[in-house]
Amino acid sequence: MSKFSRAEQRHLHELVEHYRQNNTVLKTFLQILQSQIEGSGLIKPHTHTLKARLKDPDHLRDKLERKLRDAKAKRRKFGISKKNLFVKVNDLAGVRILHLHTQQAAEIDKGLKQLFEEESYRLIEGPLGLRPHKDVPIKALVE
Repeated sequence: MSKFSRAEQRHLHELVEHYRQNNTVLKTFLQILQSQIEGSGLIKPHTHTLKARLKDPDHLRDKLERKLRDAKAKRRKFGISKKNLFVKVNDLAGVRILHLHTQQAAEIDKGLKQLFEEESYRLIEGPLGLRPHKDVPIKALVE
């Protein structure tokens, strides 16, 4: 396991503190998105449970350490800063939609796409759904 210099440790600490102090926008967006999904006539009938979460600061630290370790191993610059943390790390907040029947996934997908279009959310990745015999969660990254 790679050791980090004091400067690298300080940088990681500053990134995590920056996240702690500035994640209110994410919290607000997450609450709005959760409310929109719960209020959607296209999504709600197919939803069993809806869960929202913000990334735990300790888990963010672990992720940043892995990214730094990887960058050092590849002799690349660690490109995450306070200015771009909320752009470069794409799983700081999430909504998980659980359903009971695989057929419901297509209707949830259709409802999410319509919601994203109506709200002018730009889809950057996904949504990905559960694939038979593979553990791949539904995932959509929006801006």
